[in-house]
Amino acid sequence: MLLQVPVYFTDAERRALLDAAITAGLNVLRLLNETTAVALCYGIYKQDLPAPEEKPRNVVFVDCGAANIQVCAVAFNKGKLKMLATAADSNLGGRDFDRLMAQHFANEFKSRYKIDASSNPRAWVRLCSEVEKLKKQMSANSTDLPINIECFMDDKDVSGKLNRTSVEEMSSHILRRVETTLQQCLSDSNLKVDDITSVEIVGGSTRVPSIKHLIEKVFKKIPSTTLNQDEAVARGCALQCAMLSPAFKVREFSITDVQPYSIQLVWQDESGQEADMEVFPKNHQVPFSKMLTFFRREPFTLQAQYTQPSIFPDPIIGHYTIENVNPGPEGECQKKMDTEKPPETPQPAKTVELPVKEVVKAHTPNDLNILVEREAQMVQADKLENERINAKNAVEEYVYDIRGKIHDELEKYISDADRDKLSIQLEDTENWLYEEGEDCKKQVYLDKLADLKKQGEPIKTRKRERDDLPRAFEILSGSVQLIRKAVDLFKQGDEKYNHLEAAQVEKVEKAIEEKQDWVDKHLGLVSSTALHNDLPVTASQVLSEKGTFEALVNPIMNKPKPKPKVEEPPPADKEGGKKAEGEQSNGPKVDEEQQQQQQPQQTPNNPPEPMDVD
Repeated sequence: MLLQVPVYFTDAERRALLDAAITAGLNVLRLLNETTAVALCYGIYKQDLPAPEEKPRNVVFVDCGAANIQVCAVAFNKGKLKMLATAADSNLGGRDFDRLMAQHFANEFKSRYKIDASSNPRAWVRLCSEVEKLKKQMSANSTDLPINIECFMDDKDVSGKLNRTSVEEMSSHILRRVETTLQQCLSDSNLKVDDITSVEIVGGSTRVPSIKHLIEKVFKKIPSTTLNQDEAVARGCALQCAMLSPAFKVREFSITDVQPYSIQLVWQDESGQEADMEVFPKNHQVPFSKMLTFFRREPFTLQAQYTQPSIFPDPIIGHYTIENVNPGPEGECQKKMDTEKPPETPQPAKTVELPVKEVVKAHTPNDLNILVEREAQMVQADKLENERINAKNAVEEYVYDIRGKIHDELEKYISDADRDKLSIQLEDTENWLYEEGEDCKKQVYLDKLADLKKQGEPIKTRKRERDDLPRAFEILSGSVQLIRKAVDLFKQGDEKYNHLEAAQVEKVEKAIEEKQDWVDKHLGLVSSTALHNDLPVTASQVLSEKGTFEALVNPIMNKPKPKPKVEEPPPADKEGGKKAEGEQSNGPKVDEEQQQQQQPQQTPNNPPEPMDVD
């Protein structure tokens, strides 16, 4: 999977996110900046981007959400994008406008209604929810908009009014911070306003009219809403994840990201003095490798940190100790000699990989294993707790279910004494659930439920059997009557059954009488049994009797007729098969006189047709 991160996240925050993903059992292939995801979502679908050798198309993306604002400048060519610069404010977003408006109404309500909403968390949450709705209405209306909250505090209804102009005046300091972030991105990208093709906006807070006006003021262009403002980041991450997966075929699109902060290395030289060097300036391409040369005779340590430590709680990224630095006897670097050549032949120096001990702000593999085990234990504990709660709820549900039914649909199927006894047991169980049974183990609840079902399930079974038995007896009687009709047809000499043996049919008649007696007997027992008593026979037993009966009589009554014997014709005489000499192949010989009589006679009235002569 792939995780999105704000562009302003530091190395420690990114490593913490990866550690959390590993602890949760997630396989993270990559972290993707939200600004990069938005740019990818925009560029991969564009068919009119300039060719790689042509001048790129520069686009600015502004993502202003509830808690932060992120701005980036991107250069697009066909099949690739390159991040030019990023700027962000991690504590500036739509919630700042909500807080400002909520504080305005809190002060107004305090003076008008003598109530302090900021002192009541529940009232404050309601107020923030209402002002958020009001803020969204202001995006389309510049007139005074009302706010009405019933039973806000101390059973008092409150109301007020506010318009867009007043909010913009109150939030002037917030808008200045937005403008500063926009100007910073424009400055870091080294682009002129004329070099920018368009400005794309995403995020819910970009719908605020004052923010749109600031974007237009800084970049001299009307903001465009080509992208889905709420789903652009998620779609970009999905596309990048599909690119990394071998299961999907996605158009090739190269991404060149940047590092939002400058990074420097700090070390101590041979004299013990601290030295530093900026390795990656701000907005430098990542990933990127640089080769640095250090002349050392013993192991040494490099410290990586952000260049501007004042803006970070802890600017240190990590410490890297290069070990096993062992110079030769005269101070020169050790060299590996080829034993197959004479020792006096000088050998060129070779690069030797030295071990590097890394200490960064992340969990070690052992710590991660411990965290994974703890997470698995907590998951198992949650599973057991859910099972315990479900068992408890099952007991409570059964109490309510059976209590209502024994006085309604199951009332006829339980005696008065048993009903009173069961009602007392249900009441005792309910009281136990809310007292000493509030926090018991799962097995205790299962045992309680089993005790209740010993009393309640037989009642349900009686009702179910009373409902199912008539249909079962009807099916069995229908099967008996069907076989009885077949026997009657046999006695009448019906051709369909005249091949059956009389002795076998007598067995069928006997089985019919026995089964009919069984049906009559048990129907009488059922009718004489009280509704609150268990029945002498069940529907499943009746259907089982039907199966036994049919297994006995069906093979006899459905016995197929024997096939009639077919006599083979006698072999044909060889001489008889020959035709008499002079006979025609298609029939008997016809006399010549008869043939002449059958031929039409030519008369003068019917002269022959003349032939064509040349």
